Amino acid sequence: MDEGYTTGNELNFLKDLGKGVHQQVPTASRLRLLEGYSRGIKLRVDWGKIDDRKITRYVRDAILREKKCTQ
Repeated sequence: MDEGYTTGNELNFLKDLGKGVHQQVPTASRLRLLEGYSRGIKLRVDWGKIDDRKITRYVRDAILREKKCTQ
C-alpha cells in the first residue's frame, strides 16, 4: 500500500539538504538552503500527509544548529 509522501520522507530530505546527497556539489550552503525552505513554509498551502508543525520545528532547530556551527 502506497502511503504517499509523509512527514518521515520530508524529514529525511531535510536531514540531507545541502550535504551533497541530492546534488553532487551543493549550489548553496546548508544554512542558506534551510533558510530558503523556511521562507517557503509560509507559502505552502497543501501539506498532504506531512505534519507541518513538526517540519517547521525541525527546520527552525536545524537553522539554529547551522548558525551555531558557523560562528
